[in-house]
Amino acid sequence: MTLEEHFGNVAGLNFTYVGDGNNVCHSLMLTGAQLGVNVTVATPRGYSPDIEIVTKAREIAEANGCEVRLTQDPQLAAENADAIYTDVCVSMGMEHESSKRAPIFRPFQVPQRRSHRRSPRRPAVNSLRPSRKPHARAESIVAVAPRRPAQRS
Repeated sequence: MTLEEHFGNVAGLNFTYVGDGNNVCHSLMLTGAQLGVNVTVATPRGYSPDIEIVTKAREIAEANGCEVRLTQDPQLAAENADAIYTDVCVSMGMEHESSKRAPIFRPFQVPQRRSHRRSPRRPAVNSLRPSRKPHARAESIVAVAPRRPAQRS
């Protein structure tokens, strides 16, 4: 719904998910494919989504004229993204893994800094790069590139 608010028709958009290949990732791949959205998933090595769900999402995507791509390079994933979605690196009930996961997921954090000087089809983040503080927010869409430049007040 957020993407529709910003873009209207979502078919053909480039959507990037950055984080763990978990249930959130699976849902976004399947939903994006069903809506005709090109979905790119960037996960650390060893945290990829379930291959059966990837296969199903790719079948749905092919039928709807879009793609589902996987990468371990968050920079590459963000290059042509219209929107970037991130998830927490430690899910509820997995808090005991936080010290193990923190260094693995550090390159997959999205800076909270936003810029309104971006071209209309570029995300409102400079890049995906390690930040000094871990994300404390729950999963959310953190960057949406507007179709037209933001107006200054």
